[in-house]
Amino acid sequence: MAAEKKKAISRLKSMYPLRAKVDETYAKSVEAMKAGKPTVWAMVNSWEGDVVLKAMDLETVYPENYSTVCASAGTAESY
Repeated sequence: MAAEKKKAISRLKSMYPLRAKVDETYAKSVEAMKAGKPTVWAMVNSWEGDVVLKAMDLETVYPENYSTVCASAGTAESY
């Protein structure tokens, strides 16, 4: 059987700065956890709950945004 060719993924140029921002956000969260600062994974939109969490001095990570980045980069699991 002939080897299957991988399909090229056409990526938007906007994906690259988005990927950098996501990496920065997750790196910031890891640093906060290592420093012993309380860190939360919030399942709310950043514009609704972020103010309250920041007032409580919590480092906030929004994991639902990561799925969007994976999809735009073409690395999301197929199903």
